[in-house]
Amino acid sequence: MQKSQLNGRLVKGSASTLAQLRSCLKPVMGNRTYIAQKQINLLQSAGNIIDVRILVQKDHSGIWDVTGMACRVGRPGSITSNISAGGSGQKLETTLREKFPDKEKQQEIIEKLRFVAVEACRTLEGSIGSSGEMGVDIGIDKGGQVWFIEANLRPARQVFTLIGEKKTRMLSVMRPMLYCRYLAGF
Repeated sequence: MQKSQLNGRLVKGSASTLAQLRSCLKPVMGNRTYIAQKQINLLQSAGNIIDVRILVQKDHSGIWDVTGMACRVGRPGSITSNISAGGSGQKLETTLREKFPDKEKQQEIIEKLRFVAVEACRTLEGSIGSSGEMGVDIGIDKGGQVWFIEANLRPARQVFTLIGEKKTRMLSVMRPMLYCRYLAGF
């Protein structure tokens, strides 16, 4: 069973062949090309999917670094966790404590999230050219494995405000200016 959003409405369908799947998805996809990935059993909160938005930026040193991490919880029935589509924010630490009581497991997941996010930025920058910030979305499955979902060149920062992380929000605005100073050479 395929579920998707089209003009704010849930579109459902099923297909047993690739041709049927294309036909079923045509109203949603149009003629755009997509990459399909294997379904991931993402963490959930009250039946709503959770992913992690990791804001990775450069500062006065010109080196990629994680500015902040926050969980995004999708709205009921949604296949995405986007805040702009009605999702909500949640502190990463809160989610990890709830889903993985073992502190060592929590720390292991945080380290993996940081590593994957920074490596994704380095790798993508090698292909697209110089960049100063990316919002990297990573899923965590029920076993604690992390899965790269996507990277955004114009990352939304409002999730940090929603979860009360004012310092992270301010740092997210300050770092691009520091990177500009680095590029200017002073």
